Amino acid sequence: MTNGEYDPEVFPTWLLAAVYGHALPFCIFDDQLCVEVYTPPSADSLFQIAWSAVQPNYHTPSLSVVQTLLLLVQRRPTNKHVADTPVKWTMVTDAVSIAQSLGLNLDPTDWPLPLWEQRLRRRLAWAVFTQEKWIALSTGRSSHIVSDDWDVSPLTQDDFEFAEGSDDRAYSEHFIQLSTLTEIVDDILRNLFSIKATRKLCDSLDMTLEVAKPLRVRLSQWYQELHPDLLPIARAGHGHNLNAQGGLHLAYMTAKVQLFRAMLRPTSEPDTQATNALRTGAIAMGKELFEFLESLDANHMEAFWPSYSRTNFAIASNFMVLLFVTSPNTADAKECLDLLNSWRSLLRIKACSCDLLNLALLRLDVLSVRGLDKLINFSPSALQVFTEQTV
Repeated sequence: MTNGEYDPEVFPTWLLAAVYGHALPFCIFDDQLCVEVYTPPSADSLFQIAWSAVQPNYHTPSLSVVQTLLLLVQRRPTNKHVADTPVKWTMVTDAVSIAQSLGLNLDPTDWPLPLWEQRLRRRLAWAVFTQEKWIALSTGRSSHIVSDDWDVSPLTQDDFEFAEGSDDRAYSEHFIQLSTLTEIVDDILRNLFSIKATRKLCDSLDMTLEVAKPLRVRLSQWYQELHPDLLPIARAGHGHNLNAQGGLHLAYMTAKVQLFRAMLRPTSEPDTQATNALRTGAIAMGKELFEFLESLDANHMEAFWPSYSRTNFAIASNFMVLLFVTSPNTADAKECLDLLNSWRSLLRIKACSCDLLNLALLRLDVLSVRGLDKLINFSPSALQVFTEQTV
């Protein structure tokens, strides 16, 4: 908000309500608030206050309006079983438009502004960019941000302010790495999933692999250079404090899934060494997703997750289905069907204590109830294995 001022009395009503709405679920982890806020107010009411109060300020927007919209976009749906409504995309586009009106798409480093405002502008610019790209991915929309017109240099630790003795650097590093990952995701969406790219590449595996190769290299390099504090959950160990790194690693795996989805898209190619290697890599990706979900404990699931993580888990479910229905032989089909069933069973167990997974589970439950073979075209091998196991 300002140069280090976090006094609630100076916060605009709309921003304060949005902050409190997101903070409520974490009151139980504070030694004082767990007693004083034993019966918390309604988060829905707080978000409604924020939304109603911020809209009149569209005419004369400020940085706090952008902050509030970004927080409102993070709100999960009231119904945990449904996908986000179109209003979320509307909020994101509002945030992008207002950000451009305020010049957040330009690097303020050389502007005659106080250092705190330069830092805030840069953080907000990347927050808008990151949020918009991931919502575009999760909803299948075309991004409203043209990268060439969003000229803000990468974030560094210097863009964040820390109180003396604070251990918040791990959180700032998380955001820095997420913004870097989002740049790669932006290129994946533009080069492999735009309308023109889809039409151009849908029938050619060779062309798709050529476009995907540098993106895969960049994604692998990003992972290899990940800060030690952001180690994968399985390697970081299980503690008793909240671990909020799950959303970052799920985002990374979702980016990998998008690459495999694009590479599995061409269906006219003959059975070659390249296609066999691709199937092997895709199945390994499915197993990686399963192991990731299996490794999540309560201290991971109860931490903060970006709102688009719900859809990222649903994308993982869709990917499991895709692996099975495109199986080229019966051995592959049996392995993929076993993986799909194991994934669904694991979701059922985990979703009992975490509504983050309900959408991913519902996608599979609906397909099962209505008949997977009646809704999706199977490869001959997949149909054979499915028929054998359902008879």
